[in-house]
Amino acid sequence: MMKNRKYIDDFNFNIRIFSEKDRILAQSFNTGKEYPEKGIGDYLKSDEIFKDMASSDAITYIVTCINKINDTEEIVAYFSITSSSLPYFYRDIDDSGNYVISDILCGISAIKINMFGVDCKFQNVFYKDSIEEKPVSAWIFEAIIGMIDEMATNTLGIKAIYLHTLPSAKDFYCKNYMKPAGSYFYPLSDNDDELEILYTLIREVKGLNGK
Repeated sequence: MMKNRKYIDDFNFNIRIFSEKDRILAQSFNTGKEYPEKGIGDYLKSDEIFKDMASSDAITYIVTCINKINDTEEIVAYFSITSSSLPYFYRDIDDSGNYVISDILCGISAIKINMFGVDCKFQNVFYKDSIEEKPVSAWIFEAIIGMIDEMATNTLGIKAIYLHTLPSAKDFYCKNYMKPAGSYFYPLSDNDDELEILYTLIREVKGLNGK
């Protein structure tokens, strides 16, 4: 363990779909005092979250653990996901071995992570198991990726995961499975100029890299 790092000794968490009965838990959830971080936390406390779930625009999950001091459940983090696609122009390799971008527009079935927020209490906090140590947020994000990968195997035909990141969060995501989309994908209509698309493939995609 490194000095000057804050650690927790035990980190057993559960993931479940957010429901009306969780509203009380959500009231103490805090991702920061300033925007845009504050807005991420405020979404979990708003009526908008249930409107999005009712309209199938997004499903929100909470990540909880038991506070050992008072033996009560608390929300460590939450995330919202929705089914989507990543559009791209089919790529092939010419006789010279160069990539050639065609005018054939294809789509990669994907899950978009709309929101991912970690409570301030657990930000910059580390947990070490028998193999490695990393931030609590990284352990949770790994679990999210694993959950979506399991969906791809058992529930939905998903080949990619993507999100729109703030500049301040890009480094975290790039250290945890995601990478910049760059000019790979046709611009998405809902993309904000301040945000950057990051993605990861969980299944092979034909015509993306000339394969």
